[in-house]
Amino acid sequence: MARTRNAVAELEQILSTFPPPVGEIPRGSAPLPVLPPDFSGVASLLQSWDAYPFLLTAGGCTGCLTLGDDATAGLRLEHSRFDDLELAAGCEAAAVNGIARGFAHSGRAFCGLMGSAIPELLGMDYTGIQESLAERGVPVLRFPCTGFESAPVGVDRALRNLATWRRPEGRDNQRISILGYSDLALGSRQPLRLGAEALTTRGYQVCVWGEEGFGGGELRSAPALNWVVTAEGLGAARQMEADYGIPYFCGLPLERYGLERWLSRFSTAAKGAPPEKPVEHETGNRTLLLIGAPIATEGLAWAIRGEYPNCRILRAFYAPYRTLEELYRPFLTADTLLFGDPAELAAWATPDVLLADPLFFPSLRPWFPRAELLACPESGVCGRGGLPARWLEDVACVMSAIGKSHTW
Repeated sequence: MARTRNAVAELEQILSTFPPPVGEIPRGSAPLPVLPPDFSGVASLLQSWDAYPFLLTAGGCTGCLTLGDDATAGLRLEHSRFDDLELAAGCEAAAVNGIARGFAHSGRAFCGLMGSAIPELLGMDYTGIQESLAERGVPVLRFPCTGFESAPVGVDRALRNLATWRRPEGRDNQRISILGYSDLALGSRQPLRLGAEALTTRGYQVCVWGEEGFGGGELRSAPALNWVVTAEGLGAARQMEADYGIPYFCGLPLERYGLERWLSRFSTAAKGAPPEKPVEHETGNRTLLLIGAPIATEGLAWAIRGEYPNCRILRAFYAPYRTLEELYRPFLTADTLLFGDPAELAAWATPDVLLADPLFFPSLRPWFPRAELLACPESGVCGRGGLPARWLEDVACVMSAIGKSHTW
């Protein structure tokens, strides 16, 4: 019935009953970017695990997956495609059958079950699906994605689930696990290279958590340390320290100057001392504002300070949701800001140079007319792959752009 109605004509009829506008509606700046949803981040995270990732969705939600130029390019992910009648009538049994068949042919250790907005709104019985799959011998770990949270929050919750589910036994004093890495968060493994090489020369085996092997839930030894490379990994690191006594340290060294600061944190964690508190940067004669994720922007700030020691560096973390604010709050210092609106940013800083993903530029230009905007594509915002000047991979390119800035 609803599909035979002319929605456009009905809307025009409704609008015709509204009183005529008085004056002009003020136009503000363009809206800020919409972040990838939680299941997009979890799907990217699970690429490092021996998992069979499955997304329960009506089909259209896969358009929200933002890994690479193509929505699902190179992504190991299966998903359902229910129509509206199937969802309304109940399709849990069909989902169980499809997942069980796919898992049997996958050769993977466990099924990572995710959801999206439509199944969440219609009240899909995830618990029943999980129990039915367990009865059929499919080991399932459910990640409570809804499509209404951001990718970083989804990854944070997923890592906590994995930390609880995968209880270690014993300790491997020669291994360091990387927590919080995914292609969506950092773009590639290039930003890990410098730190991994430094740890390898000190006799450690360094690997992304999950890649050291997983066999049907069997116990694995705990690493000597956890290296947290994104804010998403901090919650799991703290949980694993409290539950299993595994120390952790944070940071992302992108060049030699930052490596010294980062190695100091590593040494502190290796000695069992409490993590050091963030150090505020000194003021300078030029102000540079970085917009991005907490640990990534810190690494870039270290690199910039090594090249431009008289620069005042401010960092801002885009957090339009309360849950994202809570995730980023532990990384706040006097020279950082959580913001969800350009007005908050403009009231806090007047930078000479502003580095951010280009998707922020339409929103920020009206608020920072005198600042030079330098493009630093961030995969966690734009989801694009293969960019020649991705900011975490080509720090030299970023330095060159800053040096050529006419405001410098």
